[in-house]
Amino acid sequence: MMAGTIAWRAEVELAVTGWHHPPATLYAAGHAFFLQLIRSASPAAAQLLHDAGVRKPLALSPLRIEPVAKGMARGRLIVSAWEPEIVRLIDDALAGSLTLVKEIRGCPALVTGFRPEPELPLNRLLVLDRVPASVAVRFASPTFFSLGRRYGRQQYGLVPVPELVAGSWLKTWLAAGGEAFEAELSPGWLAERVTIHEIHNLRTVTVDGGKTALTGFCGDVRYAWTGPEPWGRTLLAALARFAGYSGTGAKTVAGFGVTVPLGLSTGPEPASRPLSPAVRGG
Repeated sequence: MMAGTIAWRAEVELAVTGWHHPPATLYAAGHAFFLQLIRSASPAAAQLLHDAGVRKPLALSPLRIEPVAKGMARGRLIVSAWEPEIVRLIDDALAGSLTLVKEIRGCPALVTGFRPEPELPLNRLLVLDRVPASVAVRFASPTFFSLGRRYGRQQYGLVPVPELVAGSWLKTWLAAGGEAFEAELSPGWLAERVTIHEIHNLRTVTVDGGKTALTGFCGDVRYAWTGPEPWGRTLLAALARFAGYSGTGAKTVAGFGVTVPLGLSTGPEPASRPLSPAVRGG
């Protein structure tokens, strides 16, 4: 475990003026708004976070806009990070941004509230009163996996198969400095050890991703560790809890892949309701 590695998130509240649209859930627009805020504190850091190439130690929820009066709306964005320097940068930018006016789709938006949760040392995610036999998560925003290019086109995985889900979690966990145990970042190795035990309300959802429409899956899925490793259940529970910060799959900085652990607390807020009984197997 790297010294100082943490899990952190904050809720950002906005007041939007000139909003004459219905309620909206925005993806690329939320990312653009967030970069505007960071740029106000550090243009160099905003450019670094914007540049493609590597997975950022950062995830965003969709930006949700709810009209409250004629021409007025309220916005909400959840920001998560797990690198101390990035957390300090975000904290500094947002804590001083209550008088900063930015834009969302051409409408002035003022940050009216910033509520960070306490930082959680990453190794605390490994600590549970009881290690569960399985873990349930809700894929709360469209989730998909980048499978690379084939025949000149980008390919995506649109099914929550265990090796893709657990592989996404494990890759980000290890990059953040999480305990590796003896886990292998291999689809074949994970497929032999992680299985689906329950699925509820699984569906595909297509949304405006900014430049193009993007499709992903949403719903509740329960996974279990069925491998022989004695530490496997502990690791899987920690990965599911960390996914509450990091998200799952591709484009998590644009609001995709938001993941909510069910029955596994990831902070001071109460855990979500348990997974509803539905399809069982495995």
